[in-house]
Amino acid sequence: MKDAAQASFSVFYRPVIPVATAVMAGIAWGVWLPGHVLPALAGVLLLAAWLLARVARQRTSSALALLFCALCGRSSRNHGWMER
Repeated sequence: MKDAAQASFSVFYRPVIPVATAVMAGIAWGVWLPGHVLPALAGVLLLAAWLLARVARQRTSSALALLFCALCGRSSRNHGWMER
């Protein structure tokens, strides 16, 4: 029983590391290259639509999901509450 709990724990947390890394990379990208709000948001919307289309067709989309998380982190840097 302990092995099953250990396996489900590692399977659940396995995608957290790449997703967190992608979001952090997007935030760092936003810090180093400020501005360009509209292209970042356009990329988020485009990738969200592309991801939904791939999920609907039951295709793999891990690289797109990581790029989507990076762009979300990038666009989150553009809000004024982070400069206060």
